Amino acid sequence: MSFLKWLVLVMFQFYYIFHLSIAQPEFEFHVCADSNITEFSPNSAYDTNLNTTLSSVSRNMDSFGFYNTSIALNSDTISVIAQCRGDVQLQVCRDCINNATRKILEVCPYKKSAFGYYESCQLRYSNESIIGTETLYIEG
Repeated sequence: MSFLKWLVLVMFQFYYIFHLSIAQPEFEFHVCADSNITEFSPNSAYDTNLNTTLSSVSRNMDSFGFYNTSIALNSDTISVIAQCRGDVQLQVCRDCINNATRKILEVCPYKKSAFGYYESCQLRYSNESIIGTETLYIEG
């Protein structure tokens, strides 16, 4: 095999492996807030608070695969709820939620409310209270 062919093959394999290692799996279903009222500006206080809150979700999951929190910083309320299926091991749950916290910001950029789920876990955040609030998502 010529050196050039070998180099191209190695570069392709490197790209493929690197790309797979950083790509987040696609949600089975997700919903983003659909109104301009529920958008926030990049680098705003809400953006910072949301990123800080979401970055701590996976490591704060309880042993049953559940986590919820609400914080209010600078008059910006952020509520987050995350849970995994009951048969999912804790580390798999944390990995799933870690993927979800990254993917939700990718598929719902600058939205104050979003929901997404994988087969093993689901994540929701909002600028309003989540616990005790009924929300209907219609898949279609």
